[in-house]
Amino acid sequence: MGGKLDAEVNEHLLLHGTKPGSLFEILSSGLNERISEGIFGDGTYFADDAGKADQYVHEDSAYNDALLALHERLYASPSDHPGHVCYFLVCRVCLGFPVRSYDGKHSMDDSRLIFQNVRGRELPYISEQTPPVRHHSLLAELGPAIKRYREFVVFHGEYIYPEYLLAYQREMQ
Repeated sequence: MGGKLDAEVNEHLLLHGTKPGSLFEILSSGLNERISEGIFGDGTYFADDAGKADQYVHEDSAYNDALLALHERLYASPSDHPGHVCYFLVCRVCLGFPVRSYDGKHSMDDSRLIFQNVRGRELPYISEQTPPVRHHSLLAELGPAIKRYREFVVFHGEYIYPEYLLAYQREMQ
């Protein structure tokens, strides 16, 4: 994967697992944090491990009319659709200065509440920063709320650039 990541803004390549029914809109308009929700607030969720991102995908079983706009762009003909395929987006994500949490409620660095509003969209201000600047992302670490994989949540779509689409098939058992 080409391109150097910008360490100054804490840029990372992260995975976003998605449903085939959402993919066409994402590819044409980008990821929209206003229509996503989860236990860590209303944002766009990412993983640095394919095992975690795989938990969010839904299978695209076959070339069909319900997903015609997507399928016409991804597959040269109906016979090219491999069947039983899932999709990840590999995104460049600017994490900036993240707030870290074990429980999705408190910062693990200073015990402050991580959300300043009920809907879970705006993170707290970075301590001792003048002028005041909010944290840019949430890093949900392993702990009471997450047992196997950490998660990254971004609350502003302008910090996200979908760079690659990966299609894959799970091994059938």
